[in-house]
Amino acid sequence: MPTQTEAYVSPSPAEPVQLRRIELVDPGEGEVLVEVVACSICATDIKAAEGHFLLAPPLILGHEGSGIVREVGHNVAGFQPGDKVVMTFASCRQCRHCIASRPSYCTQVGSLNFDGRRQDGSYVASMVTEGKPLAPLNALFFGQSSLARHVLAHATSLVKLEDNTTVEDLRSITAMGCGFQTGAGAVLNVAQPPPGSRIAVIGAGSVGLAAALAALLTDPAQILLVDNDGRKFARLPACLSSVNHKSSNVSVNPLTEVLRRVTDDQGADFILDCVGAASLIEAAIPALAIRGTVITVGGGPPNARASIRPLDMLRSGIAWRGTHQGDSDPREFIPLLIRLQKEGKLRLDQLLSFYDFDKLHAALNDLKEGKVYKPVLVVR
Repeated sequence: MPTQTEAYVSPSPAEPVQLRRIELVDPGEGEVLVEVVACSICATDIKAAEGHFLLAPPLILGHEGSGIVREVGHNVAGFQPGDKVVMTFASCRQCRHCIASRPSYCTQVGSLNFDGRRQDGSYVASMVTEGKPLAPLNALFFGQSSLARHVLAHATSLVKLEDNTTVEDLRSITAMGCGFQTGAGAVLNVAQPPPGSRIAVIGAGSVGLAAALAALLTDPAQILLVDNDGRKFARLPACLSSVNHKSSNVSVNPLTEVLRRVTDDQGADFILDCVGAASLIEAAIPALAIRGTVITVGGGPPNARASIRPLDMLRSGIAWRGTHQGDSDPREFIPLLIRLQKEGKLRLDQLLSFYDFDKLHAALNDLKEGKVYKPVLVVR
């Protein structure tokens, strides 16, 4: 029978996010009902709530959830009630990109993650008023919508964890479903820097910090973390103590000059843009070393355009490419991140700050003011 529960809903871009009573339909084909243990907050949630993303309100937010499977629908293989899972983006698992372990480039990634409904057009969630489901809600955000006590998710959004995974473990790894796998994957899956590389990361948010932490695993000659908000560097965790960092306002202290100066005018071998602003990309390309690469990791405005000179790319052998979700196959990459964290080699958990489930607005405020890197709402 349908499940009534609580979820954070963005009613419209003009209204604040609200904790509301909702009803979820029974799991259908390829769907799973999950009791949420924790869900971290990403800047994309804020964009979506404000109406600046692919899926618009009224919308149930959340796309970095973890929890325990409670019910499975038809034709769901590999999951059963009681399984511990981390939730990530959905994919078809059948197209050529999915078969090649590149599910973030799935041919159906848009419809599965950002339509807000099932592929037959039906809704899976409704607002509850006086105990009755009324207004339908967009859900299945990144295949989940997990800022809730329960979530109806695509089975392909789930990564099954080991049986001995604890509730505490779920809280500490929940952010691996999107932001952390994006940043770490941009380094480990995309750049794959050889030892001795000079690596620059633009943007000291959770994605950029995950990238910097992953870069430490590659035996680099130098890592430079750049952000225009110097406050972010005042509270860097111990795991990033060896990373060089600079506060740079591009309009006053050009990014190109900063990167050139810090690398003794040799340039960076890899520059990871975790912001997505066209001006930063334009400034990063001249700061590359010979045969260096700029990687766009963060998504900027949809109409942003960067101007580059093809002749510079030819003469220096430089490259500019993008990555979605760090080119990760979550069912392979998230277990790797978990293992590295448990071994103390990739302390992503040091970037987390925990809040009670009813403290979303406090968490959002702290995130906007730069007081925390990655807030996590603890549901249970």
